[in-house]
Amino acid sequence: LSPLSLWPQLLNFVSDKYGVTNKNIFNGIFAYKISFKKSSLSFGVLGGLDITRNNWDQINTTTGGDVVFEGQAQKTATPLAGVGLYYLANNYFVGLSSPSLIQFGNNTKNVYNPMILNGGCILKYSDVVVFKPTVLVKYINNSPIECDLNLNAYYKNFGLGFSYRTNDAVVFLLTYSINDQFSIGYSYDLTLSKLKTYNNGSHEVMLKYEFGYKVNATSPRYF
Repeated sequence: LSPLSLWPQLLNFVSDKYGVTNKNIFNGIFAYKISFKKSSLSFGVLGGLDITRNNWDQINTTTGGDVVFEGQAQKTATPLAGVGLYYLANNYFVGLSSPSLIQFGNNTKNVYNPMILNGGCILKYSDVVVFKPTVLVKYINNSPIECDLNLNAYYKNFGLGFSYRTNDAVVFLLTYSINDQFSIGYSYDLTLSKLKTYNNGSHEVMLKYEFGYKVNATSPRYF
């Protein structure tokens, strides 16, 4: 067991708008890692503030006096707290986290409190062909368990991936690693739920730069 190594504190800011809701989230994250001979165990804690504004007056309902939109504050400020655990070995990883494990205030009855479990491994077929199956399981209060099943295949610097999210969507992914730090990618998300009536899928272009890529994994581009 090596001495405890501390990571610098990270600050995140997220600003999102969907429908009549405007959400701003400020997070401070502190993490540390315990290094073993061929693996590592990382812990993280999160603290922050969720500022949400709902402009209910912009909604036209089919029923006058709809109780769903009555008695709800237009603006709320809710403190947040979360935790995470991540174990990384040479050829596999597993993690468990809850990014909003605890929320305080008077608006906690609608808190989702997601729990996320993920894991994966590296299957080396040859020196240039590698497969990476992964799984992500998400649980949210009062909702069905959601599962992402993913499979990525790598040939030299090229990657091809497929993902299936239960009762929701399939995703096709193409990546290219220019070097150990810099990679680009493209993905197409095809909706399978009833929302497919209203959209034809979505496109995403990715650009990744890894500042610290020296790790104990088989290759930094897989984990």
